[in-house]
Amino acid sequence: MLRRFVEDHDRLRSIIAEFDRHLKSSQAPTDVAFARLRWTLARQVAVHVALERRALPDMFARTATPDLYRGLDHDLDCELNRQMTEWTASAIEASWAEYRSITANLLARLRRRMVFEEKKIFPALA
Repeated sequence: MLRRFVEDHDRLRSIIAEFDRHLKSSQAPTDVAFARLRWTLARQVAVHVALERRALPDMFARTATPDLYRGLDHDLDCELNRQMTEWTASAIEASWAEYRSITANLLARLRRRMVFEEKKIFPALA
């Protein structure tokens, strides 16, 4: 299980790095690759969170550390899904600065969540 979580984090970091390159641009990317990247991020976060929701609560309920699971940012995937539906390609192009800001905040939350998992949850899984 731990190996799977580590692999997920490696994939997420790669996706985030690519996203960061796009967010540094002064103009909204309008290519299909950016749309694909957005969906890849959403899908990878959804898969990772689904795995956590299936595996972690029961595991932590049997240990002395059930608060670890409650310490996760459980709204992050919902926020990301909401962003995916609300921010269409035309909305992104029309309000690129706002989109960049909102997305940068979501990616920062995702990074914090991964650090929390790596420092607190991964050791409990080992």
